[in-house]
Amino acid sequence: MTIVETVTASDGTPKGTITPEMVSQVRHDQPDKLRRKLSGDLDNIVLMALRKEPQRRYNSAEQFAEDLRRHLEGLPVIARQDTFTYRSSKFIRRHRAGVVAAALVALSLIAGMGSAVWQARIAAQQRDAVRVEKAKAESINDFLMGLLSFSNPEMSLPNIQKGHEVTVRDVLDATGPLIKRELADQPEVKAAIQRTIGNSYSGIGQYDLAEKYLRLALESDLRLYGENHPETVKCLVPLVTLMMNKADSAGAEALYQKLIPIYRRQQQQGKVKAGELLTVLNGYSVLVRLRGNLKESEALLREALGLAASLPATERTASAYVRLNLALVRADQGDLAEAVQMNRAAVSEYRQIQGREPLKLGMSLTALGDELTALNQLAEAEADLREGEAIFRKLIIEAHPTFATNLCFQGNLFYRKGEYVEAEKKTRRSIELYHQSGAEAYQHYATALTTLGLILNRTDRIAQAEATLREAVNLRTRSFPKGHYKTARTLGALGECLMTQHRYDEAEGLFLTSYADLKASQGEQHPTTREALQHLVALYDAWGKTARADEYRARLPAEK
Repeated sequence: MTIVETVTASDGTPKGTITPEMVSQVRHDQPDKLRRKLSGDLDNIVLMALRKEPQRRYNSAEQFAEDLRRHLEGLPVIARQDTFTYRSSKFIRRHRAGVVAAALVALSLIAGMGSAVWQARIAAQQRDAVRVEKAKAESINDFLMGLLSFSNPEMSLPNIQKGHEVTVRDVLDATGPLIKRELADQPEVKAAIQRTIGNSYSGIGQYDLAEKYLRLALESDLRLYGENHPETVKCLVPLVTLMMNKADSAGAEALYQKLIPIYRRQQQQGKVKAGELLTVLNGYSVLVRLRGNLKESEALLREALGLAASLPATERTASAYVRLNLALVRADQGDLAEAVQMNRAAVSEYRQIQGREPLKLGMSLTALGDELTALNQLAEAEADLREGEAIFRKLIIEAHPTFATNLCFQGNLFYRKGEYVEAEKKTRRSIELYHQSGAEAYQHYATALTTLGLILNRTDRIAQAEATLREAVNLRTRSFPKGHYKTARTLGALGECLMTQHRYDEAEGLFLTSYADLKASQGEQHPTTREALQHLVALYDAWGKTARADEYRARLPAEK
């Protein structure tokens, strides 16, 4: 509703009207703002002046004028009830700049005090953590020093005859009861020692015992710290490596699915070093490769190589291990030339660090020897494989699967050279070592069986050859997805054995599957694919199917 006021002259005749909008124009303001200015103190002053009860009105015109003056100067007026809130609001309006400045100073002081308290609390927590870690390290050191004393001839171990040379295994076997007895009241130290013992058992190929102690440590860490704590993660890494060595792909997959997101997140937050994330990505790439997903494996390794650029010089050798696995992936994809180039670079880098990574050097030489064997560069392959074997023997880890794999690859090398006695010796020893380390499910155990089957077939032990090769095929089929190149190679080997027995129709199906899978995964020019093609030609020639033999013979590359 619009309020309209009529203005009259002294004689009572109307002179015009006044509206709020007209007043606003004169005052250069909005009606609502003018109303707010007139409300509050002015409302109360006018109401007090107009009250019917004399005792509630102003005592005099001077008091009325004084209240108007106080209103204009922003002071409290007597027409309003005197409260703390009212007086504070009037004070703040009179001294806005000063109050704002004081408020900012006060807030700064409060924030500073809060920050100081928070920093003091963090510092105290860090000091406590350092004290705990120091005490923990001292307890671990004392315990390990006690274990080292077992190497003293004057000391004795339970169940060990006097004069017997004490081995690492002897010390580890004696440690379990000591942990239970001496560290019962120190759960953090107990978990760390259990992790160390688990790693040590894993290093000598005793995987069942390694898993026992690593899982005990993990249970303790989960209880003490929770799932995402760095101490817990420290236990997950060796445990997943152990699962890989045992060829427990399902167990390793479950652990990697936990580890990878945690490591990526914590690396971005600065809680995990780039080298630690690189190690986990590198390990997971091996599992992904074994599943046959070569593109994903390569992507993981490329991500790891990207992290390698930020590593300090003392950790750069980690990139050599990534290149080793990337070389294996490239070999799986049929690019043997690039694989050899990458592996040679890894070998060169390991040589430059003067023996600090002997195991990795041995692994690189072993992989390089296998790739050169596939390229039929047998002299260089033999030199690399024998050097790798010598390194492993110095490290006294004969029962380790990696050493067994070196002998397995040597068996294949000597088979290709036609030296069947030496080939069988190396291959059978590798199979024994796989058995000793409990790694029969390891991928190259089936490789060794395949080579042994081929040797037995060439040396007229046909029945043994077929049984061995069928075992290898069963292992391959269970371990790898359909169409995997390793399965294809073993199918081709079984086909050779059946062809020797003139079971051409059975051999044909195996050879055709082997050739098709190798062609799809390795490419037509890969030596293994060409070898599978030659098997088909030889089969149809022996079978008397000349047209079919000529059809596949035409696909063979021209001899250089």
